[in-house]
Amino acid sequence: MGTSGASGTGETTEVIFNTLSSTTSDYKTVIAECGLSMVTVNVIVYDFQGTLVPDDNFTGRSQTDYGLEEIIVLGCNITPGGLTASQVGGLRWSEGLGKGSLSNITNNGTANYDASAYPGTANLYLTVQSGPSREYFKNYIRIIVEPSGTRMTRVNPNNVWHIQWTASAGIKLYYWLDPTNVSFKYLTFGEGSCPATSAWGIFSTQGPHPQNTFGEIMGGNIVMGCRVSGEDHAWVQVIPWDAGDGGFVWSIPTQYIDDTGTRNTFGSTQNHVPQVWSNGNATQSKGGHS
Repeated sequence: MGTSGASGTGETTEVIFNTLSSTTSDYKTVIAECGLSMVTVNVIVYDFQGTLVPDDNFTGRSQTDYGLEEIIVLGCNITPGGLTASQVGGLRWSEGLGKGSLSNITNNGTANYDASAYPGTANLYLTVQSGPSREYFKNYIRIIVEPSGTRMTRVNPNNVWHIQWTASAGIKLYYWLDPTNVSFKYLTFGEGSCPATSAWGIFSTQGPHPQNTFGEIMGGNIVMGCRVSGEDHAWVQVIPWDAGDGGFVWSIPTQYIDDTGTRNTFGSTQNHVPQVWSNGNATQSKGGHS
């Protein structure tokens, strides 16, 4: 009996509430009778939802996909407002089978989630710890993605590098990471080693491109993606200016470095192509820019 709409006889009966309380004083009632005795119980009917907010929560980003090693701040919202996690029996985050790890876990429905250094699926649970709703939970599935490729843009399209009386040319470039809808700011970026190909003329014995580390990756941008903080200087210089003709190609692999220090090659290569001629002319291109 009561406003819950439940009815039945016996020692126990199931009570199902179909409407949430609108406030902490909007009680649903359950009336139990035993002989001439009657007890009325006032019940606040509540529900909760987990909140999963990326640390790098830029406009337009995915809320269901995370970049490798992203930090996600976990919390909860309880309806009706004014109830605390403690009052509903405690809310605690946990992780099922999947990638990543939790830290700073409390019974107040808060924790931090650190996405894995490896792509895959994360299964996160927010569960009531005690009371009438003990073990009631909400499940949140998230996808962890790795960088898929890079793009390059000129730092300043109007600026070039050249040293007078040398066959020389150079440009400054930025690296950008795909996909653009997640953040890779907790990774480090670098270029891998590769041999020189199509080498000719004075560059016929050109050695390999050395492995390097640019360093920090900046926060996300839904249009351009995450930018590597350092500038890439692509250049060629021959002294004397009339030393001869020649050129080569470095097809440079792009790499991200995770928190274990492992270098992981991903996406397509970026071609670095210098050429010089004995009349002093020189060209330099990289990443589709010349």
